Amino acid sequence: MFYGWVIVAITFLTHFVVNGTIFYSYGILLKPIVEDLGGSRLAVSFALPLCLIVAGAAAPFVGRAVDRGSTRAVMLAGAVCLGGGFFALAAVSRLWQFYLAFALPISVGMALLGGVANTALVANWFERRRGTALGISQIGVSISGMAMAYISSWLVSELGWRGTASVFGMAPLVLLIPLLWLFVVNRPEDRGLRPDGDLAPARVPETVAAVAAGDRWTAERVLRERTIWILAIVVGLNFAGATAVILQIYPHATDLGYSATQAASILSVMAGLAALGKAVFGWLSDRFVPRGCLWLAVALQMLGLLGIINAPSHLSMLAASALFGLGYGGVMPLWGVLLGAIYGRLIFGTVMGLMTPMMVPFETLGIPFAGWVFDTTGSYHRAFVTFLGVYAASALILVFLRVPKAEVERVSAPIARGASEAADG
Repeated sequence: MFYGWVIVAITFLTHFVVNGTIFYSYGILLKPIVEDLGGSRLAVSFALPLCLIVAGAAAPFVGRAVDRGSTRAVMLAGAVCLGGGFFALAAVSRLWQFYLAFALPISVGMALLGGVANTALVANWFERRRGTALGISQIGVSISGMAMAYISSWLVSELGWRGTASVFGMAPLVLLIPLLWLFVVNRPEDRGLRPDGDLAPARVPETVAAVAAGDRWTAERVLRERTIWILAIVVGLNFAGATAVILQIYPHATDLGYSATQAASILSVMAGLAALGKAVFGWLSDRFVPRGCLWLAVALQMLGLLGIINAPSHLSMLAASALFGLGYGGVMPLWGVLLGAIYGRLIFGTVMGLMTPMMVPFETLGIPFAGWVFDTTGSYHRAFVTFLGVYAASALILVFLRVPKAEVERVSAPIARGASEAADG
């Protein structure tokens, strides 16, 4: 078996732990934290955008460290920070301490252990099957949503939110550190391999050339790149809508009168279909132009959100959440596929890291906006309607993204090769 699939399995588990403990559990912890520490939902909701801001600011440094040094060391440091951050969170007694726990150890842990390092690691090991590999890796994000919707709800009922935070502190230390230490390898060339398992001489790539390529990608150059801006805005707008809906769907469902179990089932179905969406859109992006796949993902999110807004019953809410999850599940692997197609794998981490802060303003506005709308109107309805407009804007901006000629040739090559083989047969 090609060792790259071991890398995919490790990043799958890493995505599960990071996103399950931070994103998918946040909405379930929201009400207990408000009741314990005081404040409004807006005030408590602001901690996660603060976390995203700090993680986004750290992303350029993480990207460069991944391209130049040891991805394993970066991820191990992230596991230690994330575990320590949740233990600190369990001990807070004031709202400002709650912010501090999220702003420092948890956010730094998320930056070192999260999307940039994981995505760059998988992108290093795959080229022809990059979309499929990224899609499978990132299924861990959605599977965590399916599982953690029930696990976190049960933990809070049994241990309280502080006990739940302590359990989350153990997860990266026990589950991730041994696997990261034993099995993470930066690049296939470190094992005498090539991406996708193709035959290659056993040698390490020219490190000096790779570092020089990364050095040319400064923040100033990235700010001048029209393509990066378009991709950052499109993906950022999608993340703004998706993260807000994911984090607020549980309290939104309970506000509508659904039980805790029914609300958890809505979040779980949304996450489950997102897992399927990652695999489906990853597979599609290896065979069709990724930009068209991204349009389809945006359209599915809009249809799903429209259904959530107008759902008359629990069953219809489940169906709408499934449609929404299927769409947003495809966005993350499609981002990695497009980035790799345009800029290659030697500087993948550097470019992704420099691009991440450009998306932070979009990502961080959605969550507090939804909290503010609820505090003002007593409902999330107007926030969800606004997000429909956000998705429409991202679809329009996507028109201006140009797919490289090499990428068109890449996705058309398997079709042409298959036709040739059939003719030869």
